[in-house]
Amino acid sequence: MRPEIAQTGDAFIGLAGFIRTPSDQRIALAIYEILATGHHAYPDEIASRCGVAADDVESVLRAWPATFRADDGAVTGFFGLSADEHNHRLDIEGFGTSWTWCTFDPLFIVRVLGVTGLVTSQCPVTGTSIQLTVTPEGVIDHQPSGVVMSMLSPDHASIENIITSLCQYIRLFENQDAATTWIGEHEGTFVVSVDEGFEIGRHMTDALFASVLAALSSGR
Repeated sequence: MRPEIAQTGDAFIGLAGFIRTPSDQRIALAIYEILATGHHAYPDEIASRCGVAADDVESVLRAWPATFRADDGAVTGFFGLSADEHNHRLDIEGFGTSWTWCTFDPLFIVRVLGVTGLVTSQCPVTGTSIQLTVTPEGVIDHQPSGVVMSMLSPDHASIENIITSLCQYIRLFENQDAATTWIGEHEGTFVVSVDEGFEIGRHMTDALFASVLAALSSGR
């Protein structure tokens, strides 16, 4: 694994350090499962789904960063996944249509959910439509064939204002030439393959969602 790939994975683990306990993991998973259907996640529904007391869920939601809520208290977006439209569409097998803040998000969220997802985005340089088919074990198809992605160096990443400080710098590109043009204009970015992007996500989920992944592998 390239040094910057491992360092980036470690940095993302640090950014998501608020997910600390098995209970936290179950709450995060429940939010992802609801948002993946394209619906907002209400605290009582999260609590019912994950088996954590509603008051405890509410306390966690109030404390966690990277959590967006509507006026009625529902979670509209959480750590990369949104029920409301963003730039990158994610159609998830058995769930529905949702949206991600960047093109790295589906590479780890699909793994946490244990299903296959179809990512649809657009190259910011050429405007070409891009699709990735992602399974819990890797990217099995991408169109066009030369797709690569940008990543942000760990010393530039931040959990604060995560969409503008991190997510907007992680994009998919039609090819290496398009990516090279774009990163030349965005300090701190570098190019990785989609497989390397998935490996960063695998590294992160193995550390942050160990009990969820163990339950998934045993059939929950």
